[in-house]
Amino acid sequence: MSSSEERKLILKSSDNEEFVVKESSAVQCLTIKNLVEDRCVSDPIPLVNVDSKILALVIEFMEKHADTTLSNSEKKEFDVEFVKKPFDDLLELILAANYLDFRELMDVLCNTCAKQMENWSVEEVREKFNIQNDYTVEEEKAVRAENPWAFE
Repeated sequence: MSSSEERKLILKSSDNEEFVVKESSAVQCLTIKNLVEDRCVSDPIPLVNVDSKILALVIEFMEKHADTTLSNSEKKEFDVEFVKKPFDDLLELILAANYLDFRELMDVLCNTCAKQMENWSVEEVREKFNIQNDYTVEEEKAVRAENPWAFE
């Protein structure tokens, strides 16, 4: 089978949009790879936890990383541009990469988020992740006094 005849898979997002992807690209996601190897591939493959906006981005990443004509440095340059997205989109991509078991994408995204969060205050982390402060004023003062290094 020539590369133009390579098997295609259809991925269906949670909002019912369908994407045609080369099998060689899609199997970077272990979830999809396992379905293919176990011959459990339906047509289309429903990805109930990934909407079309995020799935389009995942597919863009998988196709770029499956491209054997690109060097590793070209792929790294792509990664640098790819992660220039709002933090909320990066979090959605992380959830999709985790659901699809797409380790390479997960590594790129988690490293990016970790770098962004490095200098965030506790309040910024709470705001970005919608974490409610359940400490009383007295409890929070005690924690800050016991661990001043964590709040510098």
